[in-house]
Amino acid sequence: MMSLLRLGSVVIRISELLNMKFIGRRNIQTPISRAIVEVIEYHKAGRYIERNYAIARLEMLAKHLEEIKKHDENLLKKFKNKIKREESYHGFRFEVAITASLIRKNIKFEKTEAPDFTIHYQGQELYIEATTVRLSKPKKKAIENKIINAIRRKYRKEYCNQRTALFIDITNLLHHNIIYGKILQYKDIKDIVKKALSKRGFGSILMFAYVCNLDLKRYEFNYIRVDNDAIDPLLEKFLDQYYPIKGIIIYNYHVFEKAH
Repeated sequence: MMSLLRLGSVVIRISELLNMKFIGRRNIQTPISRAIVEVIEYHKAGRYIERNYAIARLEMLAKHLEEIKKHDENLLKKFKNKIKREESYHGFRFEVAITASLIRKNIKFEKTEAPDFTIHYQGQELYIEATTVRLSKPKKKAIENKIINAIRRKYRKEYCNQRTALFIDITNLLHHNIIYGKILQYKDIKDIVKKALSKRGFGSILMFAYVCNLDLKRYEFNYIRVDNDAIDPLLEKFLDQYYPIKGIIIYNYHVFEKAH
């Protein structure tokens, strides 16, 4: 009963923040509505651990949206426009997470487009571009190729330079990696990114994932950072301060197919 009360509470929070209803037949096809139904199905099936983590995913979304609203209600309104379409939802969710992270770290920024964020740091501008990579099903070498292609595809953009960091959501790839049975390790992922890095490319690449930390029994948003050898010194200083390269290594984890 307590878990279903948690679900009810978080649904109300998200509904109020986005001014949308997620319960009812007309809304059942939205990503958030399906996440709510998923929680109920886990509960009915007695899959309580999965139910609790699914609720935690929704609670993390609510937390991020609340942080954005407190910082700038107009910025929250801009995000609302992206949430209704399936094809833009995953990008919306990742940008919401990054925005909340910047706010939490008291970083001065503007939400822009191409690149997605302009950072004001020590009187100068740095940039963050965000993208997500996904697979429809696990395939041999597909995970490595997806990451490399996502990076190289962005090389054609004007903002691709040593003052820009590329943030990539690889949650879905890690999920399929587990299904395929070949667990990529921290070093494996760094090596894949190193293959795609060019001295003319991004100053740094950070790969993010929403993971269930099974040791600590909590849902987390973690990253792996790989710097270009030619990274701009100011970008390196910014990242060292707010996104340290050491990061956090989790040895016992689970990754859902998508983050809500």
